[in-house]
Amino acid sequence: TPYIGLLPSPDYGAHLTAIHVVCIGNDDAKYKELIGQLEGMDGDIELLPAGRVPFSTPQTIFDASFPKQYWYVSQNHFPADAPLDPAGLKAAVEAFNKVPLNPTVPMVLWEQRGSLGTSQYHAFASDSCAQPRHGQRWEAYIFFGTADKENSEIMRDQGRQMKSVIQSYASAGGRCHFTKDEPGRLDFYYGSNTERLRGVANKYDKEGLFATCNGMEF
Repeated sequence: TPYIGLLPSPDYGAHLTAIHVVCIGNDDAKYKELIGQLEGMDGDIELLPAGRVPFSTPQTIFDASFPKQYWYVSQNHFPADAPLDPAGLKAAVEAFNKVPLNPTVPMVLWEQRGSLGTSQYHAFASDSCAQPRHGQRWEAYIFFGTADKENSEIMRDQGRQMKSVIQSYASAGGRCHFTKDEPGRLDFYYGSNTERLRGVANKYDKEGLFATCNGMEF
């Protein structure tokens, strides 16, 4: 799964653009060949060596910061049977570079999910990639955070402005896909497990305190 990321440097001294490729499996030679396609690209690019990490690492990478910050989060969908619009990416980079770093910690990620239909981006069959039922698409995530409560509303306004830039370049069919905007979305995501999931939610959350998560109404 390839990612395009806009993120701050660790010392908050610079706005960075990153390409991140995650491969799950045992064929190291194949994965290094795929990642090696990034070598020799134009621009000031530092290609870090590929290496293995436990599966728990990408699953828990943000855990330490979540309870320590105020957040603005948005998730958007773009059809991915064609490359992302270069003008849209440029506009997003320009908008990102204008966000003052620290106390706001901004991050924008485009995650490509799909199949062999767009081999330029994905070299795995759709039944071996994340959430294969959704077909070919880009997910665009906006994570803006701040540990400074006084900066929280400023940070959220900055996140909303970032979202408006990204959404203005959405391809036909692109949308903000929080599930509340689309009836039946819970069933689409969880299929035959939907009723089981609702049963667990009803058992442990009888008052409905957590009945909405990421826009999904259980």
